[in-house]
Amino acid sequence: MLVVVLFAAITVLAAAARLRDEIGRVEQDLSRPTLAAACRDTPLAGVRVEQLAPDGQLPAMPLTPRQERNLLLMLASRQLVQAAVVGLTLFTFFLALGVLVVTPETAEQWIGEKPQMSAFSPVIPVAMLRNATLLAAFGSMYFAVTSMTDADHRQQFFAPIIDEIERVLAVHAVYLAVREPAPAAPQGLSTG
Repeated sequence: MLVVVLFAAITVLAAAARLRDEIGRVEQDLSRPTLAAACRDTPLAGVRVEQLAPDGQLPAMPLTPRQERNLLLMLASRQLVQAAVVGLTLFTFFLALGVLVVTPETAEQWIGEKPQMSAFSPVIPVAMLRNATLLAAFGSMYFAVTSMTDADHRQQFFAPIIDEIERVLAVHAVYLAVREPAPAAPQGLSTG
């Protein structure tokens, strides 16, 4: 069990370190075409982007610490959910493989005594559960780290999340531009 906790800790630490870099790399392309495309299929779809960005681009909106934490939490949770799904799939695969390949007679030959069966199934030995858990935890950790660092895996598993964040930030910039009133033109002094 401690090894599984160690794998989980490594996964979380690797994700935290890498995700901070990713937040820093998120591009805020706030040009008119990008803003119009980002607002499509949102309540801001009818906003005339050319009026909001007469210079061709909105100024980049810096993230507040709270917004940055929210993005980190969202990225981390998505990454960890993907890793958990991979881990659960691996666990199921190794358990099924073990039940099919290692019969109770074979297990008894290997360990020299009758295997201890798990409490919830008379056909699954406790040792098989432990081994399946260990292999699945390692595979899950490997997937999580690789999907953030390897270029091919990153493109397939991580880039869509970053694209979605960039779209959200573009829509947020349009929302803030619509919400903030335009600065009033200076009025002349009247002498009267």
